[in-house]
Order: sequence, then C-alpha cells, then structure tokens
Amino acid sequence: MLKMFSYAKDERALEEIRKSLTAYFAQRVEEDMDKLWDEGLWDQYIERTFESAL
Repeated sequence: MLKMFSYAKDERALEEIRKSLTAYFAQRVEEDMDKLWDEGLWDQYIERTFESAL
C-alpha cells in the first residue's frame, strides 16, 4: 500500500487511493457484520463492545 502512495503524482491521485481504500475496508466491515448477523451473534458482539467501552 505504501508503494501506491509513492506513485501518486498529485492530490487527485491521493484522493482516489483514499477513496478506494475506504471502500475496500467498508466492504470488509459490512461483510463481517453480515456474517455476525447471519450466525445470530450480532447482539452478543454489540453487548461485548459496549461493555468493554465502559
């Protein structure tokens, strides 16, 4: 990934890389959330997340 940034010639190219990375990681999070939901584990995950935040 760092090599991609070295090829960016201007702000527009950097913005395109940023958008691509954002979309990629957003898709991965969505897939993980869907998996938790399908397995009936979403509620447990949310409870653990909020309990650990306190």
